[in-house]
Amino acid sequence: MESKTKNILLIATIVVLLMLSTPATAALEKLIMKLEEDNQAALTAYDDGTGTPTIGFGSTYNYDLNRPVQFGDQITMQQAYKFMRCELDQVVSDIKAFVFVPINNNQLYALASLGYNIGTPRLRTSTLIKLLNQGENKNFVADQFLVWNKAINENTGKLEFNQGLYNRRILERDLFLS
Repeated sequence: MESKTKNILLIATIVVLLMLSTPATAALEKLIMKLEEDNQAALTAYDDGTGTPTIGFGSTYNYDLNRPVQFGDQITMQQAYKFMRCELDQVVSDIKAFVFVPINNNQLYALASLGYNIGTPRLRTSTLIKLLNQGENKNFVADQFLVWNKAINENTGKLEFNQGLYNRRILERDLFLS
């Protein structure tokens, strides 16, 4: 009887976790779709402003062809969602592996948005993550989002302030603090 009760509790816990994870995933996907392409997936590869071929909702990897996106690539809306979900799954998994302090969903979403945009290797070694893992003040940590406001100007080859990235970082910082 005790074993049956434990099994029922285990199944109930799994069901609750699955129910809770679906809205979280949907909320993160909506955030990325809004920030990356203003909810309009690019079905033809384009230059992201730094010379990098990009497609869908900011994807730089073509998961169907198992290679980086190339100019001329075209995808369907279903593929755009698939590519984004593949990348988000990896980003979230990476964040969970290198963030050692408890964070709430909004903090995870903000970190995932930044990691999706700059790449998790850069996020992992950032001052933001170091401060977060050291237990620093949440406001102090959140201000580190604003550091990531530069992009390479493809005309000059120099790293320059980018207003669009700065606006995104403000949204991510505010989400992290909410």
